[in-house]
Amino acid sequence: MNLHSTLLHNAAEHPDKTAIVYFRTPISYGELSAMIRRYASVLYHKMGLRAGDIVTVSLPTTPESIAITYALNMLGVTACNVDVRFTAGQIAKIVARTNSKALFIMDFNIKTIARKAKDLGVEHIVVLRGNEYFPKVIVWSEIWDCLNGRRRHIRRDRRFGYWCKIAKVQNLPEAPVYEWPADSPQLIFQTSGTTGNSKSAIISAENMNNPMHCANKLYNDWSADDKFLCMLPLFTMSGFQSSIHAPLSLGNTVDIVPIWKASEFIKLLQSHRPQHIFSVPSFWTPLFKKKNAGLDFSFLKTAILAGDIMKPENEKKINHFLATHGYPYGLRKLYGMTETSGIIALTPNYDENQYKAGFSGKITAGHKVKIVDGEICVQTATKALGYYDDPEATANLLRQHDDGLVWLHTGDLGHFDEQGNLYVDGRIKRMIVRHDGTKIFPVEIENALTRHPHINDCAVVGMPDRNHPQSLLPAAFVTLTDSSANEHEIRKYAQEKLPVHLQPSKIHIVKELPVTKAGKTDYKKLEQLTIDN
Repeated sequence: MNLHSTLLHNAAEHPDKTAIVYFRTPISYGELSAMIRRYASVLYHKMGLRAGDIVTVSLPTTPESIAITYALNMLGVTACNVDVRFTAGQIAKIVARTNSKALFIMDFNIKTIARKAKDLGVEHIVVLRGNEYFPKVIVWSEIWDCLNGRRRHIRRDRRFGYWCKIAKVQNLPEAPVYEWPADSPQLIFQTSGTTGNSKSAIISAENMNNPMHCANKLYNDWSADDKFLCMLPLFTMSGFQSSIHAPLSLGNTVDIVPIWKASEFIKLLQSHRPQHIFSVPSFWTPLFKKKNAGLDFSFLKTAILAGDIMKPENEKKINHFLATHGYPYGLRKLYGMTETSGIIALTPNYDENQYKAGFSGKITAGHKVKIVDGEICVQTATKALGYYDDPEATANLLRQHDDGLVWLHTGDLGHFDEQGNLYVDGRIKRMIVRHDGTKIFPVEIENALTRHPHINDCAVVGMPDRNHPQSLLPAAFVTLTDSSANEHEIRKYAQEKLPVHLQPSKIHIVKELPVTKAGKTDYKKLEQLTIDN
């Protein structure tokens, strides 16, 4: 079972159809297929990569990085995807742990990686520019490389090389196509880890191909002519699987935006006008600015929300705004994680009379879910194979229960209502335990405070209890829609709406909540702020 099979099939069936749009430059399925095959030949004959090898890939989403990922898969090489913003030290550790044979990086990381080059036991360090579709820019890139000393770093270490030059080799023989077993480790993704250190999740083709079987349920009014806007990065599971691999396998067009700011999300939606989009809660924060009041969202068919919990009050406001601006379906929330390959629960299309703000949806076909001591546990054929070189974490993730089945422990707290709807109550590691043993779930406080008319968003973390060093107290960070609101007013509101043990010990009014590289609320940074204060 290969990742590239359906994509190449689409190329054979519809070679002239647009597969990718990159800065308004269309690339057809036929062109993408040819690029993948040519890259596979280069990787095999020029770089000596073979089935069973592991390659670390630290690249944003570009046509080249997509083609390289599929070309590696054709050869039977496992791509270990790493965030482009990881430090050289972090990348070096991953390269060493996986015994990677090659490392792919962007040109802006040359100097950083060069400082750690002696610690990298790889045979090749391949540099991509990401601007090969802009000939004039390439000329300036050459000049800038010389002025900036990048060429000097490459001359010092013969392992460095520009991909645009390596891939220019012509007339190479076709590379052999490797047939992967269904449960083989085809990809590795680093978990984003909002409350702990990231781990390397091993993903099979069965994991990756799962979303393609539920297109009719996942995407509203899906058509083969639809366009997906890819704003999530290639190096994340949701970015590659949901925004690249699934739509390309379905024969759709993927419009790539590799680098952007969360504040530009609404503007980009309007300029690219896609039919389908994957997003995280922080993307929708700018929606209620006055300049957006007259926007039209009628072009949109599916707006999927994943990656983090959205406060029910915010969800209601966004759904109402979208419904009155041409998009009647509302945000379709998807519950899943890198280790479960996505869709464990999915909300139905928006209906004000039936939709329940705050819930994560009903369990999708092929999955079993149960709550064990408050934790959401999943039994599914699409679970990750484990964590690379981390048997302890794998054993904690995948556990055999009394029924003889292996259940995946998500680390999420949750519950079902009487209709069988799943609610995610937060991460176990985010649970705050007071000195008296009382367990506080931050989402309860967050949901209550976001009902305040002047609070736009809220995040609650544990802060040190000075009187009880081993215990924590809740601290709330809030952003406001009205600058006239103050801490005293919010505290009074909390006293009215929350029992004593749930009232925040400290309330911080901030301009915006920090987010992680994956666009999720950065709770670790907020916890550090409580310590600093």
